[in-house]
Amino acid sequence: PLGLMFTCLAIVTGSLWGQPTWGTWWVWDARLTSMFILTLFYIGFIVSHKLTLQEEKANKISSIVAIIGLI
Repeated sequence: PLGLMFTCLAIVTGSLWGQPTWGTWWVWDARLTSMFILTLFYIGFIVSHKLTLQEEKANKISSIVAIIGLI
């Protein structure tokens, strides 16, 4: 959750900084797109861990999401 919070904070403050600098809120360049993908992996990791009732299965699914995110 802490990583997700800082990632969202970086995306929001980057958009606020980018608007007066580049004239647009969002540009699909490599930096912004990779931060967006990181946000999706954080959300997927947290959701997969919280919604699975069996602890062992939750750990396995979360580990798979984390390994895919690492790659």
